Amino acid sequence: MFSGQTRNLSANGAEMKCNGFIAPGRQPPRPGDVGVFTLSFRKGANLDVIKVGARVVWVMGSLAGLNLFINQLAQPQRENFSKVLDSGQGKID
Repeated sequence: MFSGQTRNLSANGAEMKCNGFIAPGRQPPRPGDVGVFTLSFRKGANLDVIKVGARVVWVMGSLAGLNLFINQLAQPQRENFSKVLDSGQGKID
């Protein structure tokens, strides 16, 4: 499991920056690895999350490019994901 910062979030992918990828003794992800990407965001005054399947497309140092399986989300989660994208701020009202 890695945690990091999301960059360049789009309707089908994201970049993730994680210093854990380059930490001594840690095995970084490899292209083709599949896992769960958890996106945290503000929904009103509350913190909410969307968990979506993802595949690692590329890794370069502390960055990884991910392909997100948005089509596997339930409709309410897809709508929230779209609202987060539209807001551009990681929060929805």
